[in-house]
Amino acid sequence: MRILFAVLLSTGISFTSCIDILRPGGKICTTEFRYGVSALVTDADTGEPITNAILTLRDGSYTEVMEPFPTGPGEYAGAGERPGTYTLTIEVPDVATDTISDIEVGFDGCHVIGVALDIRVRPGQIEVSPRDGACTEVFVYGVSAHVKNAVNKQAVTNAVLTLTEGDYTEVMTHVDNGDYVGAGERPGVYTLTVEATGFQTQVIENIEVTRGICHVNTVELDIDLQPVNP
Repeated sequence: MRILFAVLLSTGISFTSCIDILRPGGKICTTEFRYGVSALVTDADTGEPITNAILTLRDGSYTEVMEPFPTGPGEYAGAGERPGTYTLTIEVPDVATDTISDIEVGFDGCHVIGVALDIRVRPGQIEVSPRDGACTEVFVYGVSAHVKNAVNKQAVTNAVLTLTEGDYTEVMTHVDNGDYVGAGERPGVYTLTVEATGFQTQVIENIEVTRGICHVNTVELDIDLQPVNP
């Protein structure tokens, strides 16, 4: 064992890395450096690269401004060898600003599993999609709620669920057996009012629907309504 340890030191390989190599079924990791998030930012109408974008990654208390990447103009990279679940704020000065959430950067045992984005910018509008394929055409609702009687746990099918955000108002759609959906592909911070005959009215504030890479991220609510005379 002393001879093996001496050989490891002489090669400059860390002890931990060598244990991984020697472990049955273990991975032999390369020394390359990989970025968790990369992006190409272009003008949506002309296709020209945008080189003055400010792309800020956040994961809890961690904050990083993505760097211009030498692969070409309009290319940015960040989260170098750092797995996590990121929020990305995209700012093109005097053109548009937007934020997308829940960008998951995984880890394969050696390196991060990168997420590559196409970011297309128009005045007041930013479109984001994965570079390895188009977004699906499925329509995603920002708020999904299941409403039931707090006493007997039976579904409440006659409820009226109203979402508001500033001047915006929407009555959620009852789809099946006490399940309601709303805020289709619309990010925002909502107040939800739940009313039903024979039940106490319930108000839920600060329901934040965030934008994902392709669609909004759904907020799922489980709502128990108290009967007026339980």
